[in-house]
Amino acid sequence: MSKKPAAVEAETEAGMINAGPWEPMAGMVKGQCTRCRYFFASLADSAERCCTDCASLGTGSPRPRAAPP
Repeated sequence: MSKKPAAVEAETEAGMINAGPWEPMAGMVKGQCTRCRYFFASLADSAERCCTDCASLGTGSPRPRAAPP
């Protein structure tokens, strides 16, 4: 029997956590990506329709990012 790579295990665990009930932080709303159906939190007045993974693939509008330190 082969072991799953750590990245696959981490992704599987993240998916299970994401599918469970959770509340976004104050001032944010819970959204669901229109492409991959993953739940994400965004600012209440944001028009975000995609998660950051799909947005980075060019399937949605990318979020502005802070410059690296």
